[in-house]
Amino acid sequence: MFKRSHSTLGVCWRIPSSARLPLGGERAVFRLARTAKQAISVTIVDTAGRSPVAKQAARSQIGFSDRLLVSAVFLVVSLVTLTMAQTTIQLDQGWVMKTGDNPAWADPAFDDSELISITFKPKNANGIYFAPDPLAVTIDIENHASVAHELRARFEWRNDRVDEARVLHTIEETLQIASQSKVSQTIEFASPGPGFYHVVCTLNERVKKSMMLGCEPEKIKSPLTREADFDVFWRKRKQDLAGIAPQFKVTRDDRSTDQVAVYLVEMQSYGHVTIRGWYTLPRTPGPHPAILSVPGYTSTMWPYLNRTGVATLALNPRGHGNSKDDLDPRGEEYMFLGFDPEHPEKYIYTGAYLDCVRAVDFLASRPEIDGSRIGVEGGSQGGGLSFATAALDSRIAFCAPDIPWLGDWVGYLEASQWGHENYPKLFKTHPDLTFAGINRLLSYFDTMNMAEWITCPVLMSVGLQDDVCPPRTSFAPYNAVTSKKDYRVYPFAGHGVPQAHTRLKNQWMAAVLGIDKI
Repeated sequence: MFKRSHSTLGVCWRIPSSARLPLGGERAVFRLARTAKQAISVTIVDTAGRSPVAKQAARSQIGFSDRLLVSAVFLVVSLVTLTMAQTTIQLDQGWVMKTGDNPAWADPAFDDSELISITFKPKNANGIYFAPDPLAVTIDIENHASVAHELRARFEWRNDRVDEARVLHTIEETLQIASQSKVSQTIEFASPGPGFYHVVCTLNERVKKSMMLGCEPEKIKSPLTREADFDVFWRKRKQDLAGIAPQFKVTRDDRSTDQVAVYLVEMQSYGHVTIRGWYTLPRTPGPHPAILSVPGYTSTMWPYLNRTGVATLALNPRGHGNSKDDLDPRGEEYMFLGFDPEHPEKYIYTGAYLDCVRAVDFLASRPEIDGSRIGVEGGSQGGGLSFATAALDSRIAFCAPDIPWLGDWVGYLEASQWGHENYPKLFKTHPDLTFAGINRLLSYFDTMNMAEWITCPVLMSVGLQDDVCPPRTSFAPYNAVTSKKDYRVYPFAGHGVPQAHTRLKNQWMAAVLGIDKI
């Protein structure tokens, strides 16, 4: 729990001036404000070196009477992860050193105007290394204060596990840093073998930053967790789906433009569940190639109005968007719906995976679509659904998963906090459940276990600093794919990829489909 000794919480963040607000930043602010229960004073220093700007909110807008910084904090907190137990604030490009009212963890050698920032510069631009080369990284430590400091620096090489974190190697040095200056330290660690590892820099036990680096990720071997009836299970489920008449219904929508026609599509899927999606069709003569676009976790898909060279079906699987008639989570954890290790056929992802196959049925049924040119794409959960669709349906011509989830469930529990935070909820509602039971059920839906069925080309993207879908869990299914494949790693990206990758992926998809542009 965060502790402080005075009534006002003072925090200082150093952020890039190009900061963007990802989903979830607001919730982080709300939690911080509710914990502080007092006015929040925030000092922001941008990377251009301009003067700090202190702001304080006048009134709460979210239902409690304490003062809350609404504007600036949203932009800042959205970029950081607050680790209260370690009193650290992680950023992609810089570090924050805090002061305020001198809480117990603050170093008294620094005052409110003084900042120390840390920046990592991996020798290999994408943060991925290959044996026998050492993992080398230059760490810039910048003193923004008006006085010099002596810093006790510790550089650590750690594994990527949250359940059994382990320090593999440590280097300690004392650094002298003048006022308004920077020192650079290049450190090297011998290649520890295939995997992902944290480099951690700690200064005076008060300022800390870590960066994930990768070593030969294509050689990571994640043991398959298939049950003996894995193949039979999915063969029967596809037979169940084939026995349900799809009853495709297509309705013209007023979102249509001069370049694309928009339709609402409705169909019957596994378990006689109604699912819907948005179908956009170029107004140019066909037959057209098509892309099945699938959503992130509990998100909603909408029509792709800017794709004029390809048809797109933006699918909302059961429990998502406009596909909640028969199955609405209503605030329940989506992935816990139907959780019964003895009956995996009733699990939510049995239906969700087969919803994607039913969407391919729709595209393949359309006379205006070239059935030999249907691809699938998606991010996060959508990345996992992309892997699953390509594995379960040989009609898929390409698979383009971004920051994919739903792979290597055992490794996910080792490398992510999500399971440790949410499995207790599952045990509360299912008191007889065991970890063995959890792993058994999830093994049927682990994309790693079905990836060898993929026959089409694959392009995967990974955010190296992703703690939502840790990189090792993305490479588990990727490494099991035996068809033509490629990947891109973005060294400073978290759970998301830059626009440059979207452009690259669009070009790649267009090339596979044999068209000029998407």
